[in-house]
Amino acid sequence: MKKFLSLLKTYCNVYFGISSMKYQYTREKKSLWKPVLTVAGVVIGIGSLIFLYCLMILQIFRGAQAIGHPEIVLTIAFLLCQLLSLVFGIFYIMSVFYFSNDMDLLVPMPLRPGEVLGAKFITVLLSEYPVALSLLLPACILYGTTPGIGLFYWLKGIILIGLAPIPPLVLASIFVILLV
Repeated sequence: MKKFLSLLKTYCNVYFGISSMKYQYTREKKSLWKPVLTVAGVVIGIGSLIFLYCLMILQIFRGAQAIGHPEIVLTIAFLLCQLLSLVFGIFYIMSVFYFSNDMDLLVPMPLRPGEVLGAKFITVLLSEYPVALSLLLPACILYGTTPGIGLFYWLKGIILIGLAPIPPLVLASIFVILLV
């Protein structure tokens, strides 16, 4: 398990560029304005999309509540999350599993194939969580504000948000294996 966690940490570090950013912005203080400008651009761009998505979800919720089925908003958000996870997952899986040049280094190491595949899969899964959170969280919060929703709903919501990207990524992995 220690080897798996170490490999997962290394994959996340390489895939997301964590140590590179950490070194660049803590040691070399020349271009400190770049991450600030990048974060501001991402917040403005993605924030406006999430705002429009929340308005759309609110209108769907009001319409569904009028016909007596407010849970439709959860179904739509969940299906949209699954669809986007499947589409993006195909490209992420192909990138991480087939177009990476790390197998020459990993083959002589004392690692089982399951550890390598698991670390790669979890790395892709971690890159899917921002999409899942931005799509499912507004719908879950909106539906959770209706009267009569208890604590059990919130526990189920947290579990389902955590598990939402997994089935599409498994399907994407199978599709990519059959494709190649």
